[in-house]
Amino acid sequence: MKRLLKKNPTALYYVIDGKRINGIHSGITGDATGIWGDVTGIRGDVSGLTGKVSSDLTGWVSGLTGDVTGFTGDIDDCELTLADRERGVDIADLIV
Repeated sequence: MKRLLKKNPTALYYVIDGKRINGIHSGITGDATGIWGDVTGIRGDVSGLTGKVSSDLTGWVSGLTGDVTGFTGDIDDCELTLADRERGVDIADLIV
């Protein structure tokens, strides 16, 4: 047995001009613990967001929880109130 695997220091990445860059994009703030995947199109406070994200998720995602794998759309279109956002919203509650 050979130990050949390397652990990626971060599972977050974004893409600029077709080049993958590991890490958090400068437009993202908040606790990114538990977030992994392509954060190319995500901007703003990601506190409370968990799971795999994609560049198709946009809007103010503060307080959003749940696995967002494969979901697309703009959270702002869901017309969440400030109270909803402060309480936190499970992604499952926003699915059509």
